[in-house]
Amino acid sequence: MFVFGHVGLTILAFYLAERWLPRLQGKVNYGFVAIGALLPDLIDKPLGRFLLADSLASGRIFAHTLIFWILVGLIIVLIWQKWRADFLLILPGAAVLHLLEDSMWQTPEVLFWPFLGWSFQADEMAGGFLDYLLHVFSNCYDPAISMVFVSEIFGIMICMVGAVRWYRANRIWH
Repeated sequence: MFVFGHVGLTILAFYLAERWLPRLQGKVNYGFVAIGALLPDLIDKPLGRFLLADSLASGRIFAHTLIFWILVGLIIVLIWQKWRADFLLILPGAAVLHLLEDSMWQTPEVLFWPFLGWSFQADEMAGGFLDYLLHVFSNCYDPAISMVFVSEIFGIMICMVGAVRWYRANRIWH
């Protein structure tokens, strides 16, 4: 999935949760939802595709594991207990939704790392991030990859509806 797929679908999930759970109403910071939705890729893509490209060569490593987000969640709960920074609680929840959106259950050796082994499998294609993007765009008619674009279109539509609703609620009349 690309940026808008992750952001839009995660925002929709939090929006629905906010509507169905009265305790959440008015407490969801959608900026932090968007950051959390992208956080696994913001951590893993630069790390696995650039800094450790020779050894790992993957954009789905540490931040695409459950143990990583469980540990981050525990640290955030400790911070929350001291400062009651509710907005921080959103980050691990949004990041776990990212893992679901990436269908990480299809690569259990990453999702359940290190319990199924210590190494990460390299991606099928070599090269850096630009090579990865060119590969995705050149194979966009492959049914498996075209689902990425479907989710991206839905994500863009969700973000546009959200932006219009936010603008209408917050505009200042002159």
